Amino acid sequence: MSYLTPNEREWWLQHRATPDAWLPPYLVPAEQDFAVREPGPDEEILLADMGPDKYDNKIYIRRTDTGFEALVRSPDEYPGTRWHTGNTLYRLYLNVGESFTNNPPARLDPSIRPFMAVDTPNLRED
Repeated sequence: MSYLTPNEREWWLQHRATPDAWLPPYLVPAEQDFAVREPGPDEEILLADMGPDKYDNKIYIRRTDTGFEALVRSPDEYPGTRWHTGNTLYRLYLNVGESFTNNPPARLDPSIRPFMAVDTPNLRED
């Protein structure tokens, strides 16, 4: 309720109120079920392309001395700007997936998809 304005709340209660949860929970894979190819030493893996409408940035992941990091790279920029880090690849995917939920890329590697909340509420009147 705290995320809705009073008008949105009233509209929701009048038009969409159901016994179901307002937002279905999204469940990320359990860490023991998470299996993706880790980048090797000095290797970067392209995780997402934000697309031309978002400055044509690309998101890469790579191994570091302390774990893994995601880099945002604009065209002709190397190595890029550190965006997220994680001591495990799983933790990095959790952080990146949460950010992608708020700003979805134009194209992404299927391995990150389970870490993004996919169902968002539709508050429009049809």
